[in-house]
Amino acid sequence: MEQSGRSGPEVGSFYDMTFGAFDIIFEGTIHTGYWGRGATTFPEAQRDLTDLVLDAAAAPTGGRVLDLGCGQGGPALHTARRLNTDVLGVTVSAAQVADATSRAAKAGLAGKVAFELADMTAMTYPDASFDAAYAMESVFHVADKATAFAGVNRVLKPGAHFVICDYYLAHEQPAEDTQLMHDLIFGSPFVTLEAFQRLLEDAGFEFVAARDITEDCRASAAHMTEAVTDRHEALVHAVGDQAAGFTAEAVKQYNRLCVDGQGYAVITARKPQ
Repeated sequence: MEQSGRSGPEVGSFYDMTFGAFDIIFEGTIHTGYWGRGATTFPEAQRDLTDLVLDAAAAPTGGRVLDLGCGQGGPALHTARRLNTDVLGVTVSAAQVADATSRAAKAGLAGKVAFELADMTAMTYPDASFDAAYAMESVFHVADKATAFAGVNRVLKPGAHFVICDYYLAHEQPAEDTQLMHDLIFGSPFVTLEAFQRLLEDAGFEFVAARDITEDCRASAAHMTEAVTDRHEALVHAVGDQAAGFTAEAVKQYNRLCVDGQGYAVITARKPQ
């Protein structure tokens, strides 16, 4: 069932390479937005998407939450503030770890939020050490989802929720687009919602729900395109013409292949008691 894709170190290199540009475009929160709660700006829609995930995660106040593929730390910081929880964010990008750690310190949350370089397919954290886990637009990078999900199950406490917020295969993708996903945005082939459910159950989870929010995320494409256009001069100044052009193309194809091209869902599973 597993599909070919990029390795963790390769994905980490991609985010190390694009770090400066993505920082300018996304300002610490590298994912799409949810427009079903009345958001009027892209940052508001991104925050609302994080809240949607936290609602499903049902993490207890004062607990410990695992953010898988934490990016530059935006969702983890929001989680700590909203739920008064300790949060551990993991990413395969050293640049993201450094930046997210700095953001936590500036926000006065260094004692609540920590970031580490780790691959979700090879975690070494103790068994049953987290009260909830979520992965926001990081699973689409992972080829070996079976190993990743089994690892998440192991480190969660009995009864804890695991929430995946990501793209799913709504219709078949042309081979050339699958290759472009691999080459340009370092993604693995999409899987269906049914495949997500099987993978989670095979990893030992109870499947709870899959909430399709595709249409409430579509508007994000236009906002990301606008951000790239409006911040073009800042991008060129920060990373140079070549990197700015690569970033613009990556965002364009991300919008075409993902935001406009496939489905998007909040998928919730629970570790049995």
